[in-house]
Amino acid sequence: MHLRMKGTSIILLLCCASTVFAKIDLLSKAIHAGMSKEQVRQVLPKFNYFYRDHSYAQCSKPPLSWDQIGPMSYLICTYGKAPDGNIKDQDIVTKVEIAHFTDIGTPVANMQIEVRGLVTPVSKTLWECIRLIHQSPEMNPIGFDPVALIKTVNGLRKHGKTTAIQALKLYRDLAMRYEGQDQWLYNLEQERIYNICYLLFYPAKSGVIMPRHPGPSSKEVEANRDAWPMFPLVVVDGIPFYLAQCGFRSGPPSDPLKLIEFCDQNCSLREYPLLPRTSPLVAVENLYDSALWRKVFLKTSPSSFSPFDDGNRNVQFVREQAIRCLRLPEYRIGSFQESFDYKICPNCVGAHDADKFWQEYTIPLHSMPILWDESKEEFITGESLKSK
Repeated sequence: MHLRMKGTSIILLLCCASTVFAKIDLLSKAIHAGMSKEQVRQVLPKFNYFYRDHSYAQCSKPPLSWDQIGPMSYLICTYGKAPDGNIKDQDIVTKVEIAHFTDIGTPVANMQIEVRGLVTPVSKTLWECIRLIHQSPEMNPIGFDPVALIKTVNGLRKHGKTTAIQALKLYRDLAMRYEGQDQWLYNLEQERIYNICYLLFYPAKSGVIMPRHPGPSSKEVEANRDAWPMFPLVVVDGIPFYLAQCGFRSGPPSDPLKLIEFCDQNCSLREYPLLPRTSPLVAVENLYDSALWRKVFLKTSPSSFSPFDDGNRNVQFVREQAIRCLRLPEYRIGSFQESFDYKICPNCVGAHDADKFWQEYTIPLHSMPILWDESKEEFITGESLKSK
């Protein structure tokens, strides 16, 4: 199997398709040229929970939109002219493409990755680990998927430290050799390695601190590093949540190589798998009811420019992440003003109304049992428990 460049396209030579591909095939029939952007946005959530908000390459000619539609699959829509540089709801799709990172399908003894002329042989086990890494969430509170990160960490742990380190280095090399639109279209992001390392490894000697991601922080966070050593990644009751950082960082993605090498030389592999101990709905309540949350976020904002100082946006983010954990029937169907994302956003409807909507939305969820299925590595709810 090869992953190789040909012009600006990534050619994937695949084995047999998975069930995810079957669902994506149905999606490819439902979205077609001639639809408006708004029509595409309403169709996407009906297919699976991986749907995320549009990411746009509006400056490209012609303009493109990108949506994650599977753990490693992406929908790319080409639009007609956008005179002012913005893709609007009424703009028409002129071309639809679906890109797959890869799917291994059937057992293959040996494969190789060819990127920019560099050929790297990999075993089936190593390729499976690379796929696990790519399925993990990015370092972004928007769209962050705690369950996907749990699966990646536990999956890599099963293969042992040596194989995990090799796979992390290979994925880092793969992500950093792609550039521009190729990297964007296939969601190759080396920074997703940071969160994996923070949960997969721990320093072998006490007092040793793992290298941190060079993102912005705050005095309150730094004063409480012992309690939140992985900030903005926070683990509550065995469930990882990703918070908005206290400020903004510009520039290209950070290189995680130093962190990988540190883990290789100074860390041990986690001894036990990451296992959620409670419902994600309870976990988020425990998070923002904690004394540390109140100390870090619930303070008067020194500037109305940044919404990250008062914790309102982080309440929104962790609530969205909790709902994403449950793989519920889609909650983004309809116009944006009718969507879950809009009604739960304090910047859109105000903190009071956003909290009221959340309380009403979760009443039926709190009344049903929500348990972690260790064998499937997913939360099961309500009717699903009756078949256990």
